Amino acid sequence: MSSAAPWGLFEVAGLEIEVMVLGAGTLEPLPVVDRVIAAQAGGGLGACDADDGATGWSNELVAHVAEFKNPQPVAGFAGVAAELHRSMLNFDARLAEHGGVLVPGAMHPWMDPRRDTTIWPHEGSEIYQAYHRLFDCHRHGWANLQSTHLNLPFRGDEQFRRLHSAVRYLLPALPALAAASPYREGAWSGAMDHRLQVYAVNSAVVPEMTAGVIPEVVRSEAEYRQRILDPLQRAVRAFDPSGALQGEWLNARGAIARFDRSAVEIRLLDAQESPQADVAVSALVFATTRMLAEERHAPLERLEAWTHEELRALLDHGAAAASRMKLPAAYLEAFGLRAPAGASGADLWRHLGRRVLLPAEQAAVGPDLETILSRGTLAERLVSLAGWQPKRGDLESLLIRLRTSLLSGRILAGR
Repeated sequence: MSSAAPWGLFEVAGLEIEVMVLGAGTLEPLPVVDRVIAAQAGGGLGACDADDGATGWSNELVAHVAEFKNPQPVAGFAGVAAELHRSMLNFDARLAEHGGVLVPGAMHPWMDPRRDTTIWPHEGSEIYQAYHRLFDCHRHGWANLQSTHLNLPFRGDEQFRRLHSAVRYLLPALPALAAASPYREGAWSGAMDHRLQVYAVNSAVVPEMTAGVIPEVVRSEAEYRQRILDPLQRAVRAFDPSGALQGEWLNARGAIARFDRSAVEIRLLDAQESPQADVAVSALVFATTRMLAEERHAPLERLEAWTHEELRALLDHGAAAASRMKLPAAYLEAFGLRAPAGASGADLWRHLGRRVLLPAEQAAVGPDLETILSRGTLAERLVSLAGWQPKRGDLESLLIRLRTSLLSGRILAGR
């Protein structure tokens, strides 16, 4: 229960970063994550996680995606990117014997999920197969999307309300910082954050799962269970008589409460080109959420007064336009940005990048964050390199550039 949580608001953070495994020569999805995890874990084929120093490796729904995380939450961002980078390089080295390479990015730019999807066949496969029976996971909204999850703790209902309301309000602005998925099936997708678009509709048969992505206003654990988790469980049970799909992880809103670990998990960040970029983005989101939760520029009641429809419209605009999204003056006021005519997403994040980071956070991520804020989202940088009508060779070059960024631990600058 949240009352027994070991950490309070903004004392620590947890990161989970999903990365593709592709064939070294083909750059096609390569479902060999199970072999690498098994070798690291020292057991037989089928292990779903392994330790690598301060980093952990885990499987995902599809067998060509690996998750890298810090199993123990960190009290600051210094050294986090370096540790994740070291671990990704270790995983990549182990991939060599299987003909694979790690390649970052939020969506594979030409993957055909009907052809290229292999659902994880080992431990937990009964859950994945239940998902597949219900939702058809050979689709982009399931098989071709990689994200970075940021987990923020809370202790008790008062802290939960502060955190959840702050995160809910911030969600629409996230694509303006983290959009990284402009291409699908070899072409411009029509949006800078296409991952969010397919994520929003992947479970439409059970609308209670994503519920329009923007979560409801709730102020306590009991209210959350009554309004969100209990109706979701009832809705899924009608479609899943096996009972395999049970638990808080069924909730697929853009931010979900995990009372089993007393944290709110933000799920709308596209995976970036390197752990350095993921950590820089996450540090700024962490600091901005803290600013909102502390009510520095607006009370919680004002954040909570924004309706689902208002926030969802902003989110949809952000998914399409990324840092060029237009934000109304009334929304910006909660961030301390006075702009009577409104401002762009880029304006908002540059404003926040100069004001909300503590000195230790600035020291840990400042240079990487400055590159991102000055050059635009990864999606915009990718389009600057491959254009609006890319050829297959252009997209292959993008994946090679993304891999180079991961290996070097640098930000992809764009053109």
